[in-house]
Amino acid sequence: PTAPPRLASRSRVAAMRDGVLTIEVASSAQCYELEAFRARQLLGALQADPDAPGIRRLVFRVGNPPS
Repeated sequence: PTAPPRLASRSRVAAMRDGVLTIEVASSAQCYELEAFRARQLLGALQADPDAPGIRRLVFRVGNPPS
């Protein structure tokens, strides 16, 4: 499971620290959608991925992702 292409293309990893993956998104609406409806699914997929060890929590913030 991944974020829909319209969200994934307008987001980027901002930081990874102490098991917290911070993701920047383009708008507050996208931030809300990811937090409210997709965070649990995305976190589960990342935790199951052997190439992404140690992720305990996702944080979404409005920032300056690629456009």
